[in-house]
Amino acid sequence: MINIQLTCTRNIHFLAGLIITFVAMGAQANEAAYKQYQQKKSELATVNGELDRAKVGYQSVKIEMNTVNSKLDSLQSDVNAAKAKLDKLRNFEDQNPEIDFSDKIGEQRGIWKKTNQEYLSTKEYIGSLNTKVREYKTQYDIALNKKKNLEATLQRFSDDLAGAQVNEKLKQINKSKRISIKVRETCSLNKTKDQCRDQARVKAERQAAEQGSLVVVDTVTEIKNFNLTKDEARSRVSARVSDIKILKDTFDLTADKSGWQVDYEISALVTPVVTAQMREELKQQAMASLNSGVAPSSPVVLDASPVQAQSTSKRQLAKEKQQAEADAAQKQLESEMMARQSAAQELEIIKQQASKKAAKEVSRQDEEEEASRKRRVYGGW
Repeated sequence: MINIQLTCTRNIHFLAGLIITFVAMGAQANEAAYKQYQQKKSELATVNGELDRAKVGYQSVKIEMNTVNSKLDSLQSDVNAAKAKLDKLRNFEDQNPEIDFSDKIGEQRGIWKKTNQEYLSTKEYIGSLNTKVREYKTQYDIALNKKKNLEATLQRFSDDLAGAQVNEKLKQINKSKRISIKVRETCSLNKTKDQCRDQARVKAERQAAEQGSLVVVDTVTEIKNFNLTKDEARSRVSARVSDIKILKDTFDLTADKSGWQVDYEISALVTPVVTAQMREELKQQAMASLNSGVAPSSPVVLDASPVQAQSTSKRQLAKEKQQAEADAAQKQLESEMMARQSAAQELEIIKQQASKKAAKEVSRQDEEEEASRKRRVYGGW
C-alpha cells in the first residue's frame, strides 16, 4: 500500500511539472511568434515606404514627361523655322557673292544653334525620363510583390497569435459550475399535473443555462473588451446543462383552487459554451489589438469590478488606436515628402546631363556646318 501511494504521488508531481513545462513552452512560443510578427510589421513598413517612393517618383516623372512632350513639339517647329531662315540667307549669299551677308547669317546661326540645343536637350531629357519611368515601374512591382508576401505572412502570424490568445482566455471561462435553481410554476386546470410539472422543469433548466451563460458573458467581456452589450453577448453564448438533480418537486392546487402550483428545485452542472460566431468575433478583436501594437497578454486574473476594468481598457485601446493611426499618417506624409524631394533631385540631375549631351551635339553640328561652309566658299577645300 505504501509503495503504491508513493508511486502515485511521484506520478502526480511528474504530471504537474510536465503541465507547467508545456505552459511555459507555449508562452515562449507565443512570445517568439510575436517578435517575428513585429519584425515582419517593421519590414512591411519599410516596403510601404519603398512603394510610396516608387509611386510618387513614377507619378512625378509622368507629369514631367507630359509637360516636356508638349514643349518638344513647340521646339521642333522653332528649330525648323530657324533652320529654314538660315538656309534661305545662305542661298541668297551664294546667289549674290558681291553682297556681304556674314553678319545676318552669323546672327541667324546663333538663333538656330540656341534653339537646336534646347530641342536636343529636351529630346535627350525625354529619353532619360522614359528610362526613369521604367526603373520606377520595376521598383514599384518589386515592392508590391514584397508587400503581398509580407501581408500574407502577417495574416498567418496574426491568425495564429489571435487564435492562441482567444483559446488561452476561453480556458479560464469554459469551466463547469454547479447551480441551484428554484422556480414556481402556475398552470390552469386545463393542464394536467404532469404538463405543469414539465413546464416547471423546462423553466428551471432554462434559468440554469441562462445563469451559466451570464457568467461567461461577464468574463468574456472583461477579458477581451467585447464590444457588445451583455444582452447582445448573451444571445451568442449558450450553456450545456447536465447531471441534473431534483431537490424539490411538489405540486398542489393554488390558494383559490383555480389552477395548479408547482414548486420545483434542481441542482445542475452548467458548462458555458461559446458559439463559433462569438469565438470569431473575439479573434477579430485580438487581431485588431495586435494590429494596433498591443502585445498578446498573459492569462489574466479576473477583477472584482469587470465593468470599470472594461471601460478603462476600452478607452486605452481607443487612445492607442488613434495614436497608431496618427503615427502611420505622419510617417506616410514624411515618406511622400521625401519621395517628392528625391524625384525632384533626380529630375534636375537628368536635366543637367541632357543639357550637357545636347551642347556636345550642337557643337558637333556647328563644326560640320562650318566645314560645309568652307567647302562652299573655297570650292571644295
